[in-house]
Amino acid sequence: MANGGRERTTTLCATFEAVIGALYVDVGLTAVQPLLEGLVEPALQAILRDSSTKMPAVNSKRGHKPPSTQPPLQSDCHHWP
Repeated sequence: MANGGRERTTTLCATFEAVIGALYVDVGLTAVQPLLEGLVEPALQAILRDSSTKMPAVNSKRGHKPPSTQPPLQSDCHHWP
């Protein structure tokens, strides 16, 4: 592809989805599941691992305070019984 379509994320995602979908239709979930777990699970683990360090940085950049680990004072909670 002359316009760089080979490197476009949307094109790559659509191709991946088409291949996995074709395999699923052809051979079923039991054959596709190990492939998906091997490809997708490491990426998901990395996302989850990175989220705990990235989220505080994003919040700080946006001017938000870090979350409090202290319970709220009764006077701060109008609905407190």
